[in-house]
Amino acid sequence: MGEMGLAHGHTWPEARVMEAEHLVLAHNHPSVEFVDNLGHRLREPAWFRTRLVREKVEVRYGDVDPEVILMPPFNELLSGTPLNRPDYEGLGPLLTRGMVDLRNAEVYLVDGIHLGRLGTITPDEASPGQ
Repeated sequence: MGEMGLAHGHTWPEARVMEAEHLVLAHNHPSVEFVDNLGHRLREPAWFRTRLVREKVEVRYGDVDPEVILMPPFNELLSGTPLNRPDYEGLGPLLTRGMVDLRNAEVYLVDGIHLGRLGTITPDEASPGQ
């Protein structure tokens, strides 16, 4: 599987963590929001797999290119932060500065269902049965 770097994500990760083959971040508690035809909203925790935006990351970390994995919340009391909402701005320095390529992130529900790329999923389009 390769070398793993783990960071909570609320502060800048150490350089040695960024040099790993895979970087796992958890601070954002990512989820996907579904909206039904009546406007009811449901948030489902999800895994997000993507890459860094290299030109933005190079200034701070040099030539690093780990796969970035955003880990969902495992506490059922946390609904998570829906990354597919247009007003989502991110938490932590890597996401708030646009250093993680969220638009091209592959999205997986915790049961393994692959929803596709985040940039193609709006809350209305994520709704089953539409």
